Amino acid sequence: MITIKTVSARTAVKGSQQEVFNAVTEWELQNKWVLATKVRGIGSDSRCLGGKLEAFTGIGKLGFMDTMTITGWDSPNVCEVTHTGNVVKGSGLFEISTENGITYFTWTERTLIPFGILGKAGWLIVGPMTKLGLKYSLSRFSKMFLRHQQFV
Repeated sequence: MITIKTVSARTAVKGSQQEVFNAVTEWELQNKWVLATKVRGIGSDSRCLGGKLEAFTGIGKLGFMDTMTITGWDSPNVCEVTHTGNVVKGSGLFEISTENGITYFTWTERTLIPFGILGKAGWLIVGPMTKLGLKYSLSRFSKMFLRHQQFV
């Protein structure tokens, strides 16, 4: 039995919605703000619907490759991916919105948890760690964006 678990985090970013979306989807720069992860686009069409990405998450050679296909692209609002690798299954969603003149970046991961009760038990550890990782990464993004406007 497979369960789906959702983790989400949000941060305010001092920039326009388009600037933030462009920076968020500059895949090769994600290693500067996404915790312990290096992302790269595959081919010349990695910033559009159907684009392919791969991300290595880990430290040194210890980690795993996460392959993804872009299944939703609505610049400057939404980029959604489906995780297609062997370790992570589910979807990821970057949403950029503006409310009362403030730009927000929300990152949501919907993860398929296999192995029934064992998977649910494991999620008790992995879930909070994932949430902390998202919050930490978004905080780094917001600070980096503020310091390095040329990054957009």
